[in-house]
Amino acid sequence: MLPIIRFRKGPVRVASTPDLGVADHNGPVLSAAIASEGDETVQAVMSAMIEAIPDADVVDIKKLHASIGSARNPFFLHPKATVESSSLYLDAEALLAAGASSGKGIYKKTRVNFRKLQSEGVQLVEATTPEERVKILETLMVYRAERFKALGRANSLKQDNRENFYLALAARAGRENPLKVLALMSGGDIVAVTALLVEDGCATGILISIGPEQWQRFSPGMVALVQSIYWARDNNIRLYGFGTGLQAYKSRFGAKEQSTRRLLLPLTVKGLAAITALKAKRSFRATLDRLKHQKNSQTA
Repeated sequence: MLPIIRFRKGPVRVASTPDLGVADHNGPVLSAAIASEGDETVQAVMSAMIEAIPDADVVDIKKLHASIGSARNPFFLHPKATVESSSLYLDAEALLAAGASSGKGIYKKTRVNFRKLQSEGVQLVEATTPEERVKILETLMVYRAERFKALGRANSLKQDNRENFYLALAARAGRENPLKVLALMSGGDIVAVTALLVEDGCATGILISIGPEQWQRFSPGMVALVQSIYWARDNNIRLYGFGTGLQAYKSRFGAKEQSTRRLLLPLTVKGLAAITALKAKRSFRATLDRLKHQKNSQTA
């Protein structure tokens, strides 16, 4: 199954996967039978799917990771897929080492801050019912909106109906719900929250937010993040992903870098012309950036 959306960029009709920024992983859904047939068969199926897309000039699928859960992502292996960006993750070995005495300084620092929070009556809580998940997420969204407003930044949760997506997922009953919500709480008050999407031994951090200013001297967001890493370690997670982006704080946890790719394919002559123009524009920008860097180096 390949869910698609179609939109226009000027006169060009673009087909893509419905990436709404909720997990930052894109790829098709394959049956176990097809996946077991080998790369050649899988790539043939992918080609057939792409060729069957109607009313489009270009296929453009971004944020392709090597795998989704434990399944390999065939679009990542597509011969036309190119490196787009990177993301950071902890593998099973790094998760086991997380918090060890010889580990990264960030673990020691957050351990100290967690003890300080505990001395103030703060406890780590995992939401186990739909009602708990929804209540905590609603509070997280309020905190996040206030914080982004204070920083003068756009709140991405307000885009593409993302808030309602997370709340609908949180409201689902059953132990198999992939949304895991961890919160630092003082009585009924929320100090910090982190949320993960978990499936088949893999976890991806999707949301994190901190509460009232009175707690911020303890860096509760970092404490909550580290506690989610410990949760992953203790629940036999093999891969913990930090989501897209290479923000500096992520590298403090001993994370490894992995490439993400983009699949950009023409389906019509108009699509080919559009992609050719895009590549020329990128090449021109890269040349300007290189020349600017050389000039700055010579000046220095």
